Amino acid sequence: MSGFTAQIECVTRSGTVLAQDLSVSAAAGEAVAVIGSNGAGKSVLLRASALLDLADSGNVQLGASRWDFVSGVLQPCETPPWPTLTMALQTPGLWPHLTVRQNLEAWKRFGLDRRKGRLAADYLVDRFNLKPLLEKRPSHLSGGEAQRVALARTLSLPCEVAFLDEPNNALDVEYAQILIEILRDFKRMGGIVILASHSAGLVKAIGDTFVFLKNGRIKERGRVPDLDAASTQDLRVFWGLMSGQVIQAVQAETQ
Repeated sequence: MSGFTAQIECVTRSGTVLAQDLSVSAAAGEAVAVIGSNGAGKSVLLRASALLDLADSGNVQLGASRWDFVSGVLQPCETPPWPTLTMALQTPGLWPHLTVRQNLEAWKRFGLDRRKGRLAADYLVDRFNLKPLLEKRPSHLSGGEAQRVALARTLSLPCEVAFLDEPNNALDVEYAQILIEILRDFKRMGGIVILASHSAGLVKAIGDTFVFLKNGRIKERGRVPDLDAASTQDLRVFWGLMSGQVIQAVQAETQ
């Protein structure tokens, strides 16, 4: 698998600048954690990097393949980006008219190898305990069940880069741990993970590097193990709240 780089120079909507000068890169087998408060630009960065939303300018590169944004238009490229780039959104986004089983056959839409597609889907059905849900439609699923199906659908595709926006939303502790194990296996096979998360546990378990966003710009980047010794006040306060350090300190002072 190849290295990945996204340079998102500017993203605007209706004349409002949502993000500027954002970039993220990872080598094969690495994970980047994108962190920051609500509205900081995490989803904007992920969606533009996955080529789901248009940036005004910038580019995305995976190995020898490159996709360019020029004046808000994605330029033609000989290599189709999907499902090599694949994303799980904050909301499950399941096809409501299809059963869980049919949602998990997304590989058919890309004309992918039937045997490999089924093997990957069956593996994730087993890991996420989805067999009892296969004939149900999304409207009959709980939030956690729908999230497990959405993650299985995304990760069953033969992607090289998986973009995950708050992937452990609605997951209980058991399935959050299973997700970590699956992502570690994906990384061991050379896969790249770009994730946005408010879970310090997930960031520490999966992330190799981090990008800290504030007001649509990068404030700091570095290695995940260095987050506990952040160099800027903004990141120290944010990570302290995210990891519970500030809460623990307040509780200690009040005891």
